[in-house]
Amino acid sequence: MSTVETEHPRAAPIAGEMESPLARLTPEQTASLAAALDAIEALATDHATREAMGTAAHEKAVREFDQQRQIDITLALYADLLRGVAAR
Repeated sequence: MSTVETEHPRAAPIAGEMESPLARLTPEQTASLAAALDAIEALATDHATREAMGTAAHEKAVREFDQQRQIDITLALYADLLRGVAAR
């Protein structure tokens, strides 16, 4: 999976640790269609970077989004919410 991402604070990077200057846009650049098109073109013509980003994204998905981890996160959230309701 190759992506062109923004550095916006609310946008979580998909590829995580895979840093690619070709595929990372600053908030100022995201307002520029030309900068976005340049990033897309650079990524489209760089097979090695796309492959490395895909590998990094897959590893992150396996590491951070497995089913048991998501269940644990959800149960912890429910427990926190129930403690808040019980404290009222």
